[in-house]
Amino acid sequence: MATKTFSALRQGLILAMLCALPLSAQSGVYKWVDDDGTVHYSDTRPNNVKAESMKLQGVGSTRSGSGSPQQKAQAIDEAEQQRLNQEAKRLQEETAQREADAKCQVIRDNLQKIESTSRISIMENGERRYLNQEEIAAQKAQYESMLAEHCS
Repeated sequence: MATKTFSALRQGLILAMLCALPLSAQSGVYKWVDDDGTVHYSDTRPNNVKAESMKLQGVGSTRSGSGSPQQKAQAIDEAEQQRLNQEAKRLQEETAQREADAKCQVIRDNLQKIESTSRISIMENGERRYLNQEEIAAQKAQYESMLAEHCS
């Protein structure tokens, strides 16, 4: 009876080891940057450098077949760079839109001040002077023109 239990236990252990064998044989890809800024890829971990382990699932095959781990890692790196470039472009566009909105708000505020104030003073050569009605009308027309041109 003890021999059957020991035999079953041994068979279970052998089965577990055989299942784990493909996991230990699976090769990874490592990425690191040297002192000159050059990116390197390898299927063996370098000893003297901090390397990033990369996952290769989801990478399609190259034209010449499955491709080497280095080619797969390069494809991942290029896809990430493309994603970062798109994100940077989106952020630049958002920033430009916020700046344009702020500029339009300043124009609207200035136009509202001109329309609601009867006397407008400016500093000219270190002295305060008041704008006459023609100058106020010219400023108002200028702000209206800027509003129509930039803030549709």
